[in-house]
Amino acid sequence: MGPGPGGPRTAVRLRPRPPDLPAHRRPSEGGPPGSGGRRGGTHRRPDFFGASGLPSLFRRPLPRARLGTGRMKFRDRTVLVTGASRGIGRSVALRFAEEGARLALVARTESELLQTASAVDQAGARAVAIPTDIRDRGGAEACVEKAEAELGPIDVLVNNAGVFLWRPFLELTEEEWELVLATNLTGATNFCRAVLPGMMRRRRGRIVNVSSIHGMRGEANLAAHSAAKFGLIGLTQSLAREFRAYNIAVNAVCPGTVENKQDETGEPSRSEPLAEKLWPRDVARTVLFLASDDAAAITGAALEVLGGTHLTIQP
Repeated sequence: MGPGPGGPRTAVRLRPRPPDLPAHRRPSEGGPPGSGGRRGGTHRRPDFFGASGLPSLFRRPLPRARLGTGRMKFRDRTVLVTGASRGIGRSVALRFAEEGARLALVARTESELLQTASAVDQAGARAVAIPTDIRDRGGAEACVEKAEAELGPIDVLVNNAGVFLWRPFLELTEEEWELVLATNLTGATNFCRAVLPGMMRRRRGRIVNVSSIHGMRGEANLAAHSAAKFGLIGLTQSLAREFRAYNIAVNAVCPGTVENKQDETGEPSRSEPLAEKLWPRDVARTVLFLASDDAAAITGAALEVLGGTHLTIQP
C-alpha cells in the first residue's frame, strides 16, 4: 500500500480462516485403543456438565457422615449443670454429652437427676449426679468439690436451676418472694463463687446463666420471677467485666416460653411454624454455643432465644 496522508503505513496481511472443525460424533464401536471412540484417534473432550446442566463435581453423591467421626467440641472438658433433672437442664446435659463432655449433674430431686445421668451414660459420656440445694452456699461449695474430685476441674458452669411463680404482686407472700430470688438468683451466685477461684487459677472458664425473656422485659403477675431474672443478667454483666482479664467468659441466655415437657429422647418436630413452639433443645444449643470456643470473643451478652414467638401478632 502506498503512503497515506499521515505517512507510511505497515501492510497488514490477513490470515486465511481455518476450516470448520468436524462436528462431534458418537463413539463408534471397534475404534482404535486410545481414540476415545472418535475417528482419527483425537482426544475427546470430557462431558463436564452433562444433561443435568450441573458440573459433574456437583452431580456426584456426597459421602455419608459417620456417627462418632466428627470432632467433639467438649471432649476432655468438665461441665456442671444445675437444674439438670428435667426440661432445659436435661437437654443441656444431653447436648454436652453428645459433644464428649464429662457431666456433673445438680438438682434437688434425686430420682429425676438419676434419670438424666442414665441418659447421659447411654449417650456414651460420663456423669455424676449430685443432689444439692443450690440455695445453700456451703452445699454449692461441697458440690463443686465433689464434682472436681470425680471428674476434674470445672471448665463450664451452666446455672439453669430456677422456679417459676405466677402470682399477682399484692398476693405475693414474703416466703414466695424469698424462694424465687433465692433459687433463681442466689443459687447462681453460690455456684459462681464456688467455681471462679479455680477458673482464675487456670485462667480459663465459661459460665452460662439461663435467665429469661422476663429478665429483659417485665410481665404482669411475674414480679418475683422478673426481678430475679433481671438480677441474673446484671450479675452476668458484672462478672463478665470483673473476670475478663482471666479469660473467663460469662454470658446469659434468655428463652421465651419453652415446651419443657417435650420428650428429648427423639428429635422434636419442626412441622409447626417457628413462631408457635420453642423446645428445650433450642435453648440448649445456644448454651453450648456460648460455652464453646466458637464464642471466645463473646462475654457479657444476654442472647434472646424466642423461636419467633415475639413476632406473633394477636388479632
